[in-house]
Amino acid sequence: MFCNLPLKTKLVVTYLLLSIIPFIFISALLLEFFVDTLEQQAFNQLQSVRNIKKTQVQDFFKQIKAQAEYFVGNIGRDQMSSSNTTVVGHLDVFKTDIKSLAQDPRQRRHVLQKLFVPGSEDQPTDIAANRDFYDFSHEDRHPFQKAFIDKFGYEDLLLVSETGDVVYSVKKEANFGVNLLESPNAGTALARAFQNAMLQSADKSKSKAAAGESLYFSDFEKAGQHIRAYISIPLFSFGVFEGAVIYCISIDQLNRILNERTGLGDTGVKLIWSDRIILCARAVIVLHSSIRLKRFSRAVRIYWKPNR
Repeated sequence: MFCNLPLKTKLVVTYLLLSIIPFIFISALLLEFFVDTLEQQAFNQLQSVRNIKKTQVQDFFKQIKAQAEYFVGNIGRDQMSSSNTTVVGHLDVFKTDIKSLAQDPRQRRHVLQKLFVPGSEDQPTDIAANRDFYDFSHEDRHPFQKAFIDKFGYEDLLLVSETGDVVYSVKKEANFGVNLLESPNAGTALARAFQNAMLQSADKSKSKAAAGESLYFSDFEKAGQHIRAYISIPLFSFGVFEGAVIYCISIDQLNRILNERTGLGDTGVKLIWSDRIILCARAVIVLHSSIRLKRFSRAVRIYWKPNR
């Protein structure tokens, strides 16, 4: 069919093919180059954001560690006592005062849970109990504990006896008055934090160390509508394990760090922490032992493992 065309038409078609085919080829190469360049720019930007957020999160946990250690002090466990460590004194007082609530330990914990309106911090109920000693101690010591968690943004602070009884809580939530070594509480992140404090107390190699050096972070765990982690520090009286102070931190504190855009410019990058997932603009970062990043654009996917 092409052979039957006039010479003029043949020349026009030939010149068109000779000009269009190289143009298409060059355009395809340029498109691939620009796609690769944009992809690398997006990758570099996300990597930069990741490094910024990594540093901020590390600083957050360092700050929490310093605050928790400051609250307990740097006295060695062999010298620690109620006379030189305020929180040990508070724990001892509450452990003593709950004994007047009931003779049986289980009944004692049941009464303790009913002393305050759940979540009210300090609003008493009208339960009939021999509560005068506990109420007096609570009125005297509760403001100190509350001021600490309000200042540093903790969700709650708990004092736990050596037998696993939560003898004090700032917020008086569901974990107040329970035993962390008994079912159904023994498998929770809070219980693991206390159990680790018990294990640390039995480590003879740390007998001369400050109690704060045995600080333990639990994993984040969903409890009801909240996602929380716990920090525990064992408490001693002249080397004898007396219990633990446990701080509760909320996932909301990490959300505020990850959602903060100051210094990132108007890039549209937004990070949202939800359980174990971060959404970053048009990217999804799944937090695991290694991070796989998928960036969805036109047939473009990046699989990324960051440096540890």
